[in-house]
Amino acid sequence: MRPIKISLLLTLLALSLIACQPLNPSPGPLPDGGQPDDGASDGSLPRATGYACVPQNTMRQYARLVKVVDGDTIEVEMEGQQYRVRYIGVDTPERDTNFYQEATEANQALLAGEFLLLVTDVSDTDQYGRLLRYVFAGQDSFVNYELVKGGYAFSATFPPDVACADAFLDAQIEAREQGAGLWGATRDTPAAAVVIDLIHYDGQATPVETDEFVLIKNTGPAPVEVTGWQIDAGSSGQLFTFPAFTLQAGQSCRVYTNEFHPETCGFSFGLNESIWSNSGECGYLYDSQGLLVDALCYE
Repeated sequence: MRPIKISLLLTLLALSLIACQPLNPSPGPLPDGGQPDDGASDGSLPRATGYACVPQNTMRQYARLVKVVDGDTIEVEMEGQQYRVRYIGVDTPERDTNFYQEATEANQALLAGEFLLLVTDVSDTDQYGRLLRYVFAGQDSFVNYELVKGGYAFSATFPPDVACADAFLDAQIEAREQGAGLWGATRDTPAAAVVIDLIHYDGQATPVETDEFVLIKNTGPAPVEVTGWQIDAGSSGQLFTFPAFTLQAGQSCRVYTNEFHPETCGFSFGLNESIWSNSGECGYLYDSQGLLVDALCYE
């Protein structure tokens, strides 16, 4: 056997051994060579509220906080390089929308410590090249979870990173019931009974899925005036503004992307294009004062 073949076989054997190794759950050293007192130096996770859903055997890294971008995005430094990190499983109000500043400030407050522990789920990055991570700050702050629980973020489930989807949804339900954060403004008003019940995002009409629709429902015992309310179709940037209309107790209405159906209230964005992403999106319902009434994120 020629030496070059022996070398090749040894290389292949080494690679196979590496491939068989599990992801190392122990974080690497801090950027300054130290080790924070967060209970994770042995590879275990800090016992912050809500942490139990986080995968125990995926990659984790220490990072130094560089900048808070907004409510669900930060910039960090690891091993001399800077990275943008997008929190897994949550979504906060966008710039120039109601409660954006409060969500950003809440994120900043939760990241009070300089050093963070970042934990993966399944994906390493999103489509924009940002790291996708669960983020811990010290022993007491599981940042993703606390943002939802405090009413500063929505639960947003985007497969395959769904380990904490149920925990985040439970936290959101609790926040809405308690009127926490962005849920507080409409908590004790009839508007609180109006919900986004369904987003039918995977339409069948060709060629642009114009039979997509969002379903809103009045779950309360009294009529609700929805004149001037808006549905925000998320990343598409499309808005639907309700004309003069009263949503009766128990009534449901569909707002189609393009089609008009009088039997389901006759509302439509009036667009000849698809607006609800089939890969995952969040829809938001605002009252006439721009206050959040409800939000729904789908896979």
